[in-house]
Amino acid sequence: MLRTLLISALLMIPASAWSRGDVVGNGIGLAEKRFHYVFQNIESFVGLCLSGNLCKLTASEQALALKILEAMPQERLQKKPLQFESEKKRPGFFVIDGKVKAAKTGPRIGVPIYINLDMTVRQTFYGSSEPMGEPEVLSILMHELGHHHGIEDEDQLDIFGSKFQTALAAELQRVELGFHAANVQVSVLNTPALGVLPQVWITDGLQMFDLSHMVLPYLTCPAGYTMSGGHISNTHWSWKTTPDPTHPAVWYIWIEGFAMPYCTRGGVYQSVSQGSLFKIGMALSFQNTYYFVVPGSFFHN
Repeated sequence: MLRTLLISALLMIPASAWSRGDVVGNGIGLAEKRFHYVFQNIESFVGLCLSGNLCKLTASEQALALKILEAMPQERLQKKPLQFESEKKRPGFFVIDGKVKAAKTGPRIGVPIYINLDMTVRQTFYGSSEPMGEPEVLSILMHELGHHHGIEDEDQLDIFGSKFQTALAAELQRVELGFHAANVQVSVLNTPALGVLPQVWITDGLQMFDLSHMVLPYLTCPAGYTMSGGHISNTHWSWKTTPDPTHPAVWYIWIEGFAMPYCTRGGVYQSVSQGSLFKIGMALSFQNTYYFVVPGSFFHN
């Protein structure tokens, strides 16, 4: 009953109101969210490289990456560390060395990073707009954050950022809901290191939801051990073949998978847990031939 009342209230909110991006419906709003999400969780994304040097960083690149991570608390103190502008609306704003760039910033920690909105989306084969993915977002942010630590060489930072992009693209798991709802996707990022939790998030083309906290209850260790991370695998979707009879425009779906905690004692990993299956439910609203996630509809099942 409570779930039905919740869905009834949420369905009164138009899909356009769910996104906080400056432009809704053309992919830019979601692209902005991805920049903010990666920026706020950059330790996890960069940790993927530093834990086993999956990025094949040189010694100087590793040192730069560590400096960037150490300075992130200071970077986040700024009121608007990421700002979004359009080269089309401000000709020349993103031109560096005669080329239009995806972003720019200054030479000091805390200087805003300006993102070129015109380059955050691309047109797909089907004519729709697709926002920039997390791997490319990470590449751009690492490039710009490198400028905050005295690196001026654009080519050097292009190479630096591309290494993170390649590693993240290889490790990121992304599962689409299905052909008729391919805009709904769940993404999972595991970092093979102690002290870093797996990241789980959902996008639907307009919105982005971080569900990492909903996986935490499934990452448990026996008494006397500390949960120091985990690994998510076999992520997939399940959903009802018929909609909610009280709300024909609403369908309930679930993300299912396997959660394996990293259990430690005295800071040393111990193989003492068999892991557990997890299941997280949510509601989808069918509007204008597309499915959208209903905000606030997530539940454990």
